[in-house]
Amino acid sequence: MELIMSLLILLLVSQIALVLYIKKRSIKSSIASSVRPVRSPSSPQTIAPARQMKNKAAPCARQRFNWKDLGKLYFQLETVPNVNELLDTELLTHTPQSIQKRLLPQINAPLNAISLDNEQFDWGNVYAKPDAVFTTSHQRESYIVEYKTRQRPQLFTSIAPTHVLQVIISAWVYKQQTKSNSISHQIRTFIRYSNGVLEIKHWEKLIPFIEEHVDTYFAITDKVSASASDLAWFIYVTSPVFKYQPKNNEEASLKGKALHYRIMR
Repeated sequence: MELIMSLLILLLVSQIALVLYIKKRSIKSSIASSVRPVRSPSSPQTIAPARQMKNKAAPCARQRFNWKDLGKLYFQLETVPNVNELLDTELLTHTPQSIQKRLLPQINAPLNAISLDNEQFDWGNVYAKPDAVFTTSHQRESYIVEYKTRQRPQLFTSIAPTHVLQVIISAWVYKQQTKSNSISHQIRTFIRYSNGVLEIKHWEKLIPFIEEHVDTYFAITDKVSASASDLAWFIYVTSPVFKYQPKNNEEASLKGKALHYRIMR
């Protein structure tokens, strides 16, 4: 009996000792984890996400001009036969077409050619020499056409401002010289691309905007005359509305002079 009691006491003591040992290890482990060194904020692991964010963050996008910024013009773009294909067909079939059919194939009514890149129109110190000027048989409409060798634009936002300004200035000069100011006489403006025709409607609404730049042009360039293409380029480079970024010192100087002139007027 005494032997059994001794064994039970020994077993109890050993279990108590085991529990105390396990508890002591747990406390040590907990203390060790609480004082474990923390990574320095300057460690690569800490700043790596910041580098990734910096790389992913898009820089401030350069603002681009959109024709909606002017909000005055309306474009109508038509796909027409390619000019080169028309010329090839003429050679193969020995049937030359009129220049009207080459430039404005979408217009079926016969037009009278007033100028085919051979007549200059003047208004004040501004002159224009459109690629073609047509009138209808009843003399109630005139068609101003500029030809560009490039493909038709796929988006209206990719229409070159200089092309649009050039044909509008040409129409404006033609209208002033010919005194085509009556409401019954309409002047239509077209850009003929190699495979498309773009008509610019309501172009007259842009004339006040263009006239504002004429005085500036002559004031800061010391020139006595300006062609439609020169004036179009000047307006595109210097007018804030087109958000043009100068590509060289000459353009930057010109833009700066134009801004200074407008401020000091």
